[in-house]
Amino acid sequence: MFLTSMEDPGVVILPTHRVVHGLADFDLERVLGQLRSRFAVDELAAMSSAELRTKLASRERSFLLASRGRIFLLSLRPGAEAAVAGPEPLRTLDVPILHALVLEQTLGIDRAAQEKQTNLRYVKDFDAALEESRRPDVQAAFLLNPTRISQLKAVADAGEVMPQKSTFFFPKLASGLVLDPIDPLEEA
Repeated sequence: MFLTSMEDPGVVILPTHRVVHGLADFDLERVLGQLRSRFAVDELAAMSSAELRTKLASRERSFLLASRGRIFLLSLRPGAEAAVAGPEPLRTLDVPILHALVLEQTLGIDRAAQEKQTNLRYVKDFDAALEESRRPDVQAAFLLNPTRISQLKAVADAGEVMPQKSTFFFPKLASGLVLDPIDPLEEA
């Protein structure tokens, strides 16, 4: 067990991006058309990875959709968070918004498929997720902002649990440095 203060400036949460693959009927234009009812959809001109991160970081309740060299900024329209199940702190997080409104309702990837990673992979590196979006077997990559510590605290204060793969704490703790055998006669 390791305990630390949530306010420690050295504790950060990095995002985990989603890569969609293997959907039989994926059509980018159809998907974008469906998303426009709940999201402002803006296609972005060619930008560097750093510029894309900066653009994404400047927006709340937003994420990037990258597909075969095209990149779109999806920003949730005011009031659309009501379609996300759960208490208010969860409805304001990028991960449940993405999962409920895009992965489940628009693309049909249910929670069981998400857990089994049937049509979904999780990628921790921004540039690697962008690169995957260009692969012929990948239909889309969704790049997220990191969950903020204040958002994590609000969810915990509400007695809720964070969605799967929404907290990638950094730095990771070193493990295996100290060993204490359970059986005192056992040699470590």
